[in-house]
Amino acid sequence: MLQYMVPIVAFSFVVGVILVDWAPLFRLSAWRRIQNLDRDRAERVLTDMGESRSPLVRTLILGVRGIVLSTFYDQDEVHDAMGWRPLPFFSARVALRNRLLAGGTAEPQDHLGTRLDESA
Repeated sequence: MLQYMVPIVAFSFVVGVILVDWAPLFRLSAWRRIQNLDRDRAERVLTDMGESRSPLVRTLILGVRGIVLSTFYDQDEVHDAMGWRPLPFFSARVALRNRLLAGGTAEPQDHLGTRLDESA
């Protein structure tokens, strides 16, 4: 997944995951890394970090959660269960972007979420 990211962002995610793994030690909330804690204790530590007063810590947890969820939702089995075919969707979005950049207009079937017809 990281191969599609700008290198500095990918590097930051890796550093973020390492920081979250070691967080119980430097936060003095446990004497083991997250991966070595039992599930309930690790969940409490991560929940506490997600509710931190520090925006940096909350953003770090949000990034790690995003990695986990995007990896889960990017599996063929999940796509099949949801009935979603991402390749046609993305191909249609690229074609729409190219049409708009070439000076074309958005059509109702493009589903951009905006009102295209002022009389509606």
